[in-house]
Amino acid sequence: MDINATIRYLLPKRGNDLKKNLFINVVVVTRNRSKYLINCINSIINQSYHDYDITIIDNDSDDDTKKILNERFPNLKKIYLNSNIGCPSARNIGIENTSGDVLFFVDDDGELESNVLKIVNKTMIDNPNCASVVCAIKENGKWLIRDKESEIKKIVYLDKFKGQCAIRRKVISEIGLYPEDFFYGGEELDMSIRILANNYRIIFNPNAVTYHYRANQARLVNEKILREKNLLAVYIKYAPFPLVVVFFIDKFIDYIVTCIKIFKLKSLISELLNLPNFIKNTFSQRKYVNWRIFSTQFLLETNSISLEQDYELIKNKISCVSEYLFLRFLYKFKKISKK
Repeated sequence: MDINATIRYLLPKRGNDLKKNLFINVVVVTRNRSKYLINCINSIINQSYHDYDITIIDNDSDDDTKKILNERFPNLKKIYLNSNIGCPSARNIGIENTSGDVLFFVDDDGELESNVLKIVNKTMIDNPNCASVVCAIKENGKWLIRDKESEIKKIVYLDKFKGQCAIRRKVISEIGLYPEDFFYGGEELDMSIRILANNYRIIFNPNAVTYHYRANQARLVNEKILREKNLLAVYIKYAPFPLVVVFFIDKFIDYIVTCIKIFKLKSLISELLNLPNFIKNTFSQRKYVNWRIFSTQFLLETNSISLEQDYELIKNKISCVSEYLFLRFLYKFKKISKK
């Protein structure tokens, strides 16, 4: 008898080596959207897949969310926060208070078709190198992510995860959590760069269809500014020289233009006065990421690359930094011209 083989068999198994079903922790972060949250939760409860649980993170709602959750969904796991800490930090709390193989994040004003978790599980099982599965999202009759691929149900690699999506827990344990200093926007790009830098894949599976209803309530007035500021921070943190210089100028201009459009003079001056400390603190967090990660992201963003294509050949398609910057400039110029 092979004693070592017997011991390995008896030890508890993690990951997807011997599993047909991965256990999925569905995490919903909510704030003041009780009407939409009910439909969201019901769409999760009605999944045809059964190896999952639901955790609701309430970001200090001051409407009837808590009452509805306790009355209508008494058996669900709920975490009530004493302040609104933003979506990225709230999702981190969901990650830290669950233990399944996969985290699936759903917007509180979103809904899932009944087979979404089953499709996510199969995609993860069939692709061991897949860190994240991104679902198709339909809003007001329009596809929000990869509309052409969504329409013909073509599974492709993505440059970043976003929206309603799943992330493998073992990947999070390697690359780290969502950035805690991001209140809104940019957190998905931050994590996606770390995912690709660790040689994992992000897969868009349009067969997993979800819906987004965009709740009719006032959003943060400065959410666009927060997003642009965080995007600036992402590129400061990860882009190597000389890309960091180019990205800094590009994203800094976007940020300043957005501030001028939204802020009144007094608020604009206050925001700009705080900018030097923000840049200094962000530069202190710099982590070197190879330029090919950014060129790979660019190729995945601008091309429809199926799972049958050789991913490694795609990564090496752009030969040098200058070629990448030139192609990126042309792409941005075309986008601006269309507007």
